[in-house]
Amino acid sequence: MPEALDVVKRALKAGHPFSQALKLVAEDMQDPIGHEFDLVFSEINYGGDLRAALLSLLERVPSVTVMAVVTAVLVQKDTGGNLAETFERISAVIRGRFKLHRRVRTLSAEGRMSAWILALVPLVLFVAMSVTSPTYLPILFNDPLGKNLVAGAIVLGIIGILWIRKILRIQV
Repeated sequence: MPEALDVVKRALKAGHPFSQALKLVAEDMQDPIGHEFDLVFSEINYGGDLRAALLSLLERVPSVTVMAVVTAVLVQKDTGGNLAETFERISAVIRGRFKLHRRVRTLSAEGRMSAWILALVPLVLFVAMSVTSPTYLPILFNDPLGKNLVAGAIVLGIIGILWIRKILRIQV
């Protein structure tokens, strides 16, 4: 998306109208973004309203980034101003968000690796015990109390995995 906004910004600075800038994005960018901008261009080119075309883009691609772009264009249409400069700022903000998201993923990698290890340790121990002491685990599965303990361990393991996922899920 930042690259598409840069294409629009350059086209606007070169003197192209906004609809022509959308067409340039549709031609220059690969799918899916090129296709979406082509749909918006076609809707505007065939007599549709700019507001309706942009809102239909927002319906098809519900994201914060697209919402920021649509809002900026609609506000600029109503109030005036330098749309190329607005696109430049939005592009910088989107790049900053991507950079922050990558940094958060990098910093949380240790936690994700620890979660995998904690989730797999019981399974590895189960396999190791069944290989080293094949007579030990059948006693656990034949006893009714052992079955309850195994079921409880599985339930607690699933709860632990879900809890760790909730802790590691960082919204950017």
